[in-house]
Amino acid sequence: MGLPAFWTTARRAGRNLLRRLTSVLRLHLIGSTPNHLIIGRYGEWLARRYLHRNRCVIVATRWRAKSGELDIVAWDGPLLCFIEVKTRVGKHSAPEAAWTIEKSERVRNAAQAFLSEKRLGHVVWRIDLIAVRIVSLLQAEIIRIKSAAPGQRRRTS
Repeated sequence: MGLPAFWTTARRAGRNLLRRLTSVLRLHLIGSTPNHLIIGRYGEWLARRYLHRNRCVIVATRWRAKSGELDIVAWDGPLLCFIEVKTRVGKHSAPEAAWTIEKSERVRNAAQAFLSEKRLGHVVWRIDLIAVRIVSLLQAEIIRIKSAAPGQRRRTS
């Protein structure tokens, strides 16, 4: 038994949107970058714009350590926020559903590596999630979930 007509139509619309979006964004990227990376970079760009408009000071983007990667590191007032960005295409997608305990642990380990490398052991910090849902070429919904991982607002020693 197949899917209801509504879901197949929604799926087809999502694929068409993905094709159009990646073809537009590919013009700005060098080489043949896979679609999921193009969508992810676009979502991170939208998240940075969102944070900038909300008066956050971005410290680093795509910071890498052996333990993982931090999409965005930003000051939100006195708090240092380690922000994971999840991007999905389509009206019926849920980017926040991709946030798992394992991903939370990877971000936490990378955050601790960042704090130790930058010698910021005295800083109060948290892990946030920004969910970007791309609805059309010119419309995206952005949701910020503060303290997205268990055991937030930690003070490292």
